[in-house]
Amino acid sequence: IKHMDAGGTFMQQALVLRTLRLLRLLRAMRLLPMFRVVWRLVYGLLTSAPTMLSTMALLVLILYMFACLGLELITKNDDIRAVPELGELVDANFSNLYGTMISLMQFVTLDSINVIYGPLVRRYPLLLFYFMPILLVVSISLMNMVTAVLVEGALLHASHDRDARKQKILRKIKRDAPIYKALFRQLDKDKNEGISLSELQQLDVKEFPPPLKRAVQNFKFESMVELFEMLDGDASGTITEDEFVDGMLNLSLTDL
Repeated sequence: IKHMDAGGTFMQQALVLRTLRLLRLLRAMRLLPMFRVVWRLVYGLLTSAPTMLSTMALLVLILYMFACLGLELITKNDDIRAVPELGELVDANFSNLYGTMISLMQFVTLDSINVIYGPLVRRYPLLLFYFMPILLVVSISLMNMVTAVLVEGALLHASHDRDARKQKILRKIKRDAPIYKALFRQLDKDKNEGISLSELQQLDVKEFPPPLKRAVQNFKFESMVELFEMLDGDASGTITEDEFVDGMLNLSLTDL
């Protein structure tokens, strides 16, 4: 038995480690464009756990309060129990504290609640002042507030993602800009601070930096003429250093 307990403990630890590794893998995969939506969904589920726990605690407290009130107004009301059909309804849904809370749980999801409050309020309209607050507080206000908190958290996370992406782009620009400036000076054979089409055609794709090489392959330029026309923003027939660096950076940033 001790051996089985030890084996079970080891398996539990192994499962925990595997789960942590999976979460780390998902965190790394968020950098890939195709997995960004998946990461947002997973991250949203993970970060919504505290909100869900707080909601559950608040919901239990509210249901407990209304259940205690229901016991006084409905369960202990002899006039209601004197009516046969209402007596059966009370025994089925308001017999004790736990049963009353379970019945009121249907108001959270609006699950066939008319069967619970309909016969009661038709015979005793004043009970509307008991059931209406439950509908307003639990079914409408609380659920809408929870949705608002989740949406606010999602927007905050999206803002953090945008800031992180912006920082990543800035780091990439700071790292790659000197490379493209050196490449420009290499192509500017006549040192006139401009690159002509003939000079650009001397550039071999194999000499491109890896990020730019992937970007060029993704765009699938048919020739250097097409690349030249894209880099020559003012259509002057000559690519300046700013046009060259900016164009190359834009191409290399397409995979971010």
